[in-house]
Amino acid sequence: MTGIQFGAVYWAEQYLSSGTVAILAGTSPIFTTLLAMWSGQKKRSLHLMIGIVLGFLGTYLVATGTSHETSNGGQKLAYVGIALVLCVKFIYALALTRFQKHTRAVPSMTSNGLQMVIGGLFLLLLSLCFEHVTPSKYSPAAFGALVYLIIFGSVVGYSIFYWLLRVTNAVFPTTFTFVSPVIAMYVGVLFMNEELTLAMEIGAGSVISSVVFLNWGLRKKSKRQQIDMIKSAR
Repeated sequence: MTGIQFGAVYWAEQYLSSGTVAILAGTSPIFTTLLAMWSGQKKRSLHLMIGIVLGFLGTYLVATGTSHETSNGGQKLAYVGIALVLCVKFIYALALTRFQKHTRAVPSMTSNGLQMVIGGLFLLLLSLCFEHVTPSKYSPAAFGALVYLIIFGSVVGYSIFYWLLRVTNAVFPTTFTFVSPVIAMYVGVLFMNEELTLAMEIGAGSVISSVVFLNWGLRKKSKRQQIDMIKSAR
């Protein structure tokens, strides 16, 4: 699933703007929340629906303010990219909600490592079959960016993701797709002198609010779990 998801997103980014991809990625917590409610893992509630709306609206405001259109493909391929990203996000959300309880016994780094290795080999095989890889043409900056993404984006980031999936619920870890464009926005403002508009600031506030609404009952649940653990220890 990891290889298919990342492969689909990377392919779609050739024909879609970064902002559009960020908006599409923001459907992950939406799909996860809806599937969790449908399966009974989460009760239908007003705060969940508010969280979904605020999250998607905030991601839209931030992403449209920071996006840069690509010019690598035609309109038909762009539509294919949109459909592909939405499809893999739905399937990934389905996997999270269906198999979360079965992976809680697996350590987070082990879970992440196995998925990254298998997914990486799958993508490497595809790249060798369909792409012309010439590492000698890559700049030191490109290699540095790749190393950074491997360490912090994949190893550290997704190890934390699967740890959160183990100790919380299927919805909470996926809300990072709402927060990521906001972080990227402020990094761009601080280090690249990018413009910060009022709409983007409103979007950032909307995203933060959405995370609060989507995880409204998480703190109470954690306290109950701690109390149960103390009682069982006695």
